[in-house]
Amino acid sequence: MVALLAVIPARGWATDPPSSATAKGDRLHVDMTKRQNDAKKLASATGSEESPGGEARDVAHQALKKHTTVLCGMSMTAKCLHPMKCDDGSLMTWIWYEYPDGRTTDPHEGCASETETDDGPVSLTVERVIHAFRELPLPAAPLVIQPPKGRTLVNFDTVFYTTQGSFRRSVRLLGHRVEFRIRPNEFSFVFGDGHWLTTRDPGRPFTTKAALARDITHRYLTKGMFHPSLETTYGADFRVDGGRWRAVAGTVTIQGPELDLEAVTATPVLVD
Repeated sequence: MVALLAVIPARGWATDPPSSATAKGDRLHVDMTKRQNDAKKLASATGSEESPGGEARDVAHQALKKHTTVLCGMSMTAKCLHPMKCDDGSLMTWIWYEYPDGRTTDPHEGCASETETDDGPVSLTVERVIHAFRELPLPAAPLVIQPPKGRTLVNFDTVFYTTQGSFRRSVRLLGHRVEFRIRPNEFSFVFGDGHWLTTRDPGRPFTTKAALARDITHRYLTKGMFHPSLETTYGADFRVDGGRWRAVAGTVTIQGPELDLEAVTATPVLVD
């Protein structure tokens, strides 16, 4: 009898994983909430440095013994025949940390080039997360004007609004997955005639004249060409490797493009 053996690629350990590893899809889930809580307890017991907010400055790990093992593309044998590679050609590894009492954190993928320097390990700090948020290519919120087609009337309530809402972005930072929940905190409607309005309200399309008092409107007092624009100030929350959400300190303001808007006078016409 001839037996057929199907070789199925799968990510595996070159050595036995720590007992705290739990599979989630094809990745190992890192319980950052547990890790951060344990790290704070450890910092309190050992006198490790903490930030003014009372949380350890290193949001990924703190005062722990580091362990690594090669991440394999095949798990058919105990020997790693097909180690996975990082972008720079170095070996990709599973990384986990051990507490002084023997407990271990859940492992995560990493590259030596992302987490090590000539001086040793690089910590994923809150400051690095803030810098990563500021470097994200955030969108300019769209500015919508009514009446449409770039024309309005002098002494007419011209409506301004934006459709920009909240969204998410994620980055790979020092071997960790950092997710951001990003929201517009504030809008500055610049009308182009020396006036502007800063508000948390994104505005809304015109519906009825009775509702106009609740809309964002502006009256141009003279005819001419104007160039309104919209500045959007974003805030965010972040989490590391699926841990709990925390607020990002500071905001980022994005300037939107200037639009062409002509204010014209209307000529009254008598009709039968």
